[in-house]
Amino acid sequence: MTPSKLSDLIDHSDPGSVLKEVQATLYDAFPNVAMDPIVTAFGDIVALYEGRNPGFHACSTGYHDLQHTTDTFLAMARLLHGGAVLGETFSADHVATGLISALYHDSGYLQEITDTEGTGAKYTLDHEERGAAFFERYGRSAGMSTENLRIGRLLILSTDLSESTAENADRPPAIGLLCRLMVAADLLAQMSERNYLEKLLFLYREFREAGIDNYPNELDLLNKTIGFYDVIDQRLEHTADQIDRFLVAHFQKRWQIPVNLYREAINRQKAYLVSILSTGDNDPRGRLRRGGIVEAIKNTSGDTRGPKRGKDVKHRLDEKMVYTALDRPEILTHIFYPRTEVFHSRETPVENLMIPVDRDVSLGARLHRSDASAPNILFFHGNGEIAADYDELGTLITRCGVNFIVVDYRGYGRSGGSSTVTTMMADSHRIFAYLTGWLPENGLTGPMIVMGRSLGSASALELAAAHPNRIRGLVIDSGFADTLSLLKRLGVDVEHVGPGDSSDFGQREKIATFTHPVLIIHGEQDVIIPFTDGATLYDASPAADKTLLAIPGAGHNDIFSHGLTSYMDAVAKFCRQVTAAFNSSTTTRPNHDDEK
Repeated sequence: MTPSKLSDLIDHSDPGSVLKEVQATLYDAFPNVAMDPIVTAFGDIVALYEGRNPGFHACSTGYHDLQHTTDTFLAMARLLHGGAVLGETFSADHVATGLISALYHDSGYLQEITDTEGTGAKYTLDHEERGAAFFERYGRSAGMSTENLRIGRLLILSTDLSESTAENADRPPAIGLLCRLMVAADLLAQMSERNYLEKLLFLYREFREAGIDNYPNELDLLNKTIGFYDVIDQRLEHTADQIDRFLVAHFQKRWQIPVNLYREAINRQKAYLVSILSTGDNDPRGRLRRGGIVEAIKNTSGDTRGPKRGKDVKHRLDEKMVYTALDRPEILTHIFYPRTEVFHSRETPVENLMIPVDRDVSLGARLHRSDASAPNILFFHGNGEIAADYDELGTLITRCGVNFIVVDYRGYGRSGGSSTVTTMMADSHRIFAYLTGWLPENGLTGPMIVMGRSLGSASALELAAAHPNRIRGLVIDSGFADTLSLLKRLGVDVEHVGPGDSSDFGQREKIATFTHPVLIIHGEQDVIIPFTDGATLYDASPAADKTLLAIPGAGHNDIFSHGLTSYMDAVAKFCRQVTAAFNSSTTTRPNHDDEK
């Protein structure tokens, strides 16, 4: 069935789905645009908003949130694509700069880690200038040219609704067009979102914290939003026809739908708002039911943040998971044992990938491909191993009908750079963001499972806790539960070095947030990471479907020689169960459409 609504095309709440759609859109119209800087910027901004950058708090504004940022990024890509379809010429630099600045256009709402007063809403009146400065700092670190930094700054400042459109008149035509597209992308992303009307209640609280007193209460803001539609029409008056043509061209080319789905979504929102305000209800908020937002606001006593996730575990993890205390040389020498990949003549059907994670740093990965619809295991290895060590296991796993992707840490195998705990944990998110786009683009559409062995259990649990809706299964092989105990066994003098309790990887806390199936495998005679660590993680898991496989007689590094058959049988069975659950959920996905 042909999708009829904007929200039917992709899952806008899933950053990976948004990135995948942007990549597909760009490949169609701009095959010569380098995707790596865009993908890296995307991963970095998602990490910022989710609180995984150690210098910043997680996004604290419920209206100007991560989904609005990724929706603006997507709308900008669609506008550029539609323009190209109609014959507009955009340079590769302008495409990349437009998309990266779209990602950073609202970064002015983010708070540095030392900023503990209120929320980012207090920056409402100058968030465009702060966002432009943020973009410039990021762009310089990413190696963007001075000219592209200047253009990106102009694009972000153009989203200020108080700026006169006449101020664009003296700009070169190509830059003026980019500015108009950025303004349109920002507004279309806001007003077409399925939860737009509900999120206006968060906007009211953001305005109130910023000292904007134009609205005495939430109902007044809802009533005045009707007039805001007219303001936006005036704002886009001179470009509305062009924007409409670009979007019609995009949806026709990409989806064979010859209409502007953004305009249709906005018109439905406006009609629904008019209808609920005209019923005479004293409190029309009762008719705003999407996203659990109204109920969340009732429980937050004026907080401007969005709905909290399961007992606020995510916020506690965001505040706790800073790893700099573990980055001291006297600790790192016991954690990492990097070695490079040496050429060998063994023939293995493997695809080598290089995943960009930082400026001039890419990580080597090896993909053992099985089948397009097979589950995908993203595997993080131990501290003395490299991805090539898993070629034989990769062959066995693909025979079970599973795609197996092993990624090296910095300084390992074919990877550049050198590892710290901070970069290892941050890189796991960049790897995940990259692969959630790359895998579907290359025909691999099955569910994602993360798997970590030994030290790699830290990366696997980091991702499972951060992306519980996108990761469908978790496998831990010889994983640790307690950081200080592990450091002692690795030879770190914790009494002298004193990393402290705040240095904990939070393994037990992270697994306690993950409810999808879990498989834990551990050698009963392991003296490096005792079997009790695996049992502790098993006990901490709330998953209804969880398994603890003990390998009799196995230590830490000989688990395959003692129990390869039971190991492989357990992994194969686990992957079949995850795939069956995934297929069932995708074929029975409920229709969330209501009146709007």
